[in-house]
Amino acid sequence: MNPMIRTFGFLAAAVVSAVAQIPTGVTFETFYDAAKISFDQPTFVGPVPGDPDQLIVVERGGKVSRMVKTAGVYEKKAWFSVDAETGTHWDGAWTVEFHPKFLQNHLFYVLYRQKINATKSVIEEWKADPVGLANPVKVRAVIDFNQKGIHSSGDMKFGPDGFLYSSQGDREQSGQDMNEMWGKVIRIDVDKKDPGLEYAIPADNPFKGQAGVRPEIYAVGFRMPWRMSFDKLTGDMYVGDVGDLTHEEVDLVNKGLNYGAGVVEGTCATNCAKFTNPLVSESRTQGFCVIGGFVYRADPTSKFYGVYLFGDYGTKKIYGARLNAAKDGFSEMVSIAGTMPGNVSALGLDGRGNYYAAMYNENAPTLTQIYRLKHAELKPDATTAVKQYAIPGRTGILGGKGFDPSGYAIYGLDGKLRTMSGSKGNPGNGSDILILRDIHTGRIGKWIPAL
Repeated sequence: MNPMIRTFGFLAAAVVSAVAQIPTGVTFETFYDAAKISFDQPTFVGPVPGDPDQLIVVERGGKVSRMVKTAGVYEKKAWFSVDAETGTHWDGAWTVEFHPKFLQNHLFYVLYRQKINATKSVIEEWKADPVGLANPVKVRAVIDFNQKGIHSSGDMKFGPDGFLYSSQGDREQSGQDMNEMWGKVIRIDVDKKDPGLEYAIPADNPFKGQAGVRPEIYAVGFRMPWRMSFDKLTGDMYVGDVGDLTHEEVDLVNKGLNYGAGVVEGTCATNCAKFTNPLVSESRTQGFCVIGGFVYRADPTSKFYGVYLFGDYGTKKIYGARLNAAKDGFSEMVSIAGTMPGNVSALGLDGRGNYYAAMYNENAPTLTQIYRLKHAELKPDATTAVKQYAIPGRTGILGGKGFDPSGYAIYGLDGKLRTMSGSKGNPGNGSDILILRDIHTGRIGKWIPAL
């Protein structure tokens, strides 16, 4: 990786590429009546499976709400609350993540920092009716562990493999302590239970079976990995890791690797054999509190397609970056949006692939809002109208758009929807490789038809 890309600050990053290809000029808009709807320090905004006209919003104090669109107007509706207690901005509720099979099993998961008898990081399993998300009820605590340090905030996402991943902050620079889950990305199977646990350890977890090492650990060496996400096409995992004294990081996380927190901040300079460098390491004079984001995959015809969009709480800016071919750095990175009206606390998506920015300022409550990002190239997903075809093992035609029995919309690599006809594995135009987008979860996979 070009070391200059690692050391340029966010504000100077536009000069990395001689000819910038990532669009700029992204603006923001309100999508609800701010005179009637308000939020108290939102930390998460995300989609509801199967319903592109709903959003989930998590507020730091533990309240979880639904933003429901009816007749073109969004209303805020209370959903449920968790037992979070907020003392400082390190405490609170962080994330809601739906099970990949939510429409079948009705399960979802909540991550928060609980402060009752002892400070704990908690992942709970809940259940709700898929229609209107009615009757939410807590099923069980999947995992909890003491968090006595301040950087306990984190995120969780289901990976393409169906396992639940969670990024956890450190406890007094504990990212290298292999007997604890602080400062790690962990990976568990919530659909099974090992003896004495409410979850199972996946067989290929990198440290499973090693004495003195927590088997849940997937990757090591993080300080405050505030937001994580998977590229819906490639499965690549991105983590935005908030810096300490010198640097902010965006990491491409892989199994068993060590990203240095507790020993190295930013790009490693000496004794680096066991450490993996970040995709970008930004001086805290340029970036201050990177929050992470998502790779844009809503519309393959967009100029943002494949671009990682992420924010920075301190600079109030949103950036776009493109992963290079070697996957060890960004080939291009630009500021795509000017200063936002508040501190960006999270980026989120709805079921159509529209982007949202949640923001709050503890000292300025009126700046606590959620905005929808706006740009001609931030196109919504054209596949949301495609319905699942229910005949097992067959493909077919619905409204001239391709789909398969799993509820996938089918794209060609040129970004155009394919029309399927005939029997299984027979694309109408004979294309070699197709892209499948799950219409319920938004996840994407590649499909190679039979010859």
